[in-house]
Amino acid sequence: MLAGTTLALTASLVLAACGGSGDTASEAEPKQAEQAKNGGATTVENPLVASYDGGLYVLDGETLKLAKTVELPGFNRVNPAGDKDHVVVSTDSGFRVYDAARQAFTSAEFKGAKPGHVVRHGGRTVLFTDGTGEVNVFDPADLAGGKRPEGRSYTSAKPHHGVAIELAGGELVTTLGT
Repeated sequence: MLAGTTLALTASLVLAACGGSGDTASEAEPKQAEQAKNGGATTVENPLVASYDGGLYVLDGETLKLAKTVELPGFNRVNPAGDKDHVVVSTDSGFRVYDAARQAFTSAEFKGAKPGHVVRHGGRTVLFTDGTGEVNVFDPADLAGGKRPEGRSYTSAKPHHGVAIELAGGELVTTLGT
């Protein structure tokens, strides 16, 4: 079981943050206060998030030690959100934003059947929901507030397995479907 889990983790790791960590005694007190604020969870530096059949694993990116197991039924995919702390999880009910550093789902959610692709380009994150043809575009820096970011949306003429990207000038390019 452990070998299979290790293989699954290796195959599906998503880097959710970058940076260094070097705890000192003076940094310990703020971390303890933060742990109390986060319901007992310590903030993970450089978190890695991996999906497994039935949930998510959050690993410390430096040590690869398991920081948290999150039970989440259904087939889930983990996608980089475009900032250093969050990932977008494709779930049965849509896209959900997970704060990997703090090990908790935020209130940001984009509901819709068959969540498809997450594309990051030019400082924007674009979500394409296959079951509805809805496209949502937002600035990933706006995820820091823990709420659904303001952005824009577009709906394709027909739902389809598709993808969209926002170009540097703000133009939206999306598949048409067949």
